[in-house]
Amino acid sequence: MTDNKLNFEEMEDFSPEQKEMRASGVTASEIGAVAGLNPYSTIYKVWEEKMKLIERPDLSDVAAIQRGKFLERPIMRWTSYTIQKWIRPNRETVRHPESEIALATPDGYVEESETEASVYEGKSPGVNTYQDWELPEEIPDGIPGYVIPQVIWQQGVTGLTEQPAVVAALIGGALRIYKIPWDEELWDMLLRKAEWFMGLVRNGKEPPYDGTSLAAEYVKSRYNQQEVVDLVEVSDVAWSDKAREFARLKTASKAMGEELKIRAGEFQAEIQHHAGMEGPGFKATWMSDKNGRTQWKKVAQELADRYKVPEHIFENVVHDNRSFPTRRFSVKVEEK
Repeated sequence: MTDNKLNFEEMEDFSPEQKEMRASGVTASEIGAVAGLNPYSTIYKVWEEKMKLIERPDLSDVAAIQRGKFLERPIMRWTSYTIQKWIRPNRETVRHPESEIALATPDGYVEESETEASVYEGKSPGVNTYQDWELPEEIPDGIPGYVIPQVIWQQGVTGLTEQPAVVAALIGGALRIYKIPWDEELWDMLLRKAEWFMGLVRNGKEPPYDGTSLAAEYVKSRYNQQEVVDLVEVSDVAWSDKAREFARLKTASKAMGEELKIRAGEFQAEIQHHAGMEGPGFKATWMSDKNGRTQWKKVAQELADRYKVPEHIFENVVHDNRSFPTRRFSVKVEEK
């Protein structure tokens, strides 16, 4: 029987030399995060990888990654047939001739004519992202905002800016083909951001805190342990203002939480064992949440199977961890 894991690894895009090359700059798949335009990644994650503080995780078992790998060539061939132009597959990483930190590895190149080519990028969005893609017959360049930096970066690095880039996406069994025109202004902004970022990497300096929730999550995970006993001394009075504002928000949040709890209870007292209530301009539901109830019997069985221990050993676990079914409360109000 063939080992599927080995087959997947044979499809690895980058050689060790390419990986080393890509580590020396910003790639098309990283530029969106570096520029703060990718909701699924952050500049902090890219920085940690460049600084070798973390390793890239093995994603070969992730369905979305497998889907993209195994559908890459079929989508490319289908696109080529649809637009009636040859698309040359690509595996080579390109470095910008003037900015050595700008790197890209396009999926392929569309032969527009004997002398002209354009960048090709293929995608296979999943159930959580397909709605981000517009219908190309309505919006020809209607790809998600977080994909646009990747495409513009590929155009800028390769110098293929005369012809619009071709982006194909397989969505719901249908092939959507988009044309993305060159955007000089966006390219300049991305290049400045990438050069600034790589300056941080070269100097070992962490990207500054940008005030987003993703940045807050990064800081919390990066510095999850106290290692020094002394306090950071600051003289800037702005920190005093921030401390007062934080205390005010915390107090207001606590008060708001109590108020919401009381208001929810008012609805729930009226709903009782029903699924909810509705009236003019609103609907309140208090539905059973099956996902919120731990299936302790299954937990015990899995533990017994995994550790080869008789199931009765875990009977106390089941008994002590029985939980009541949970209910999820929500209120929706019609917009006037």
